[in-house]
Amino acid sequence: RLYRQLQDANLHRARILSSMRGGVVTVNEEGYVNLVNRSAIALFGSIELGQHADTLPVDLSELLSRALEGRRDVRDFETLVDT
Repeated sequence: RLYRQLQDANLHRARILSSMRGGVVTVNEEGYVNLVNRSAIALFGSIELGQHADTLPVDLSELLSRALEGRRDVRDFETLVDT
């Protein structure tokens, strides 16, 4: 039963992330991408799970590096992406 609840929660989270207009990228403590939604890929180009933050676009890489150095959350980040 607990496993089923966990599956349902993960499916719910995945649906929310895939429908969001805002880009979402998360990294683990070592700086490797562990979650990315379609909007982030549309904004920044190819981002792969397991990719290190240092190899991401400069604005995103710098933001994530600052967050990792300070061990703090980044709640909101807005940037202009010129296409």
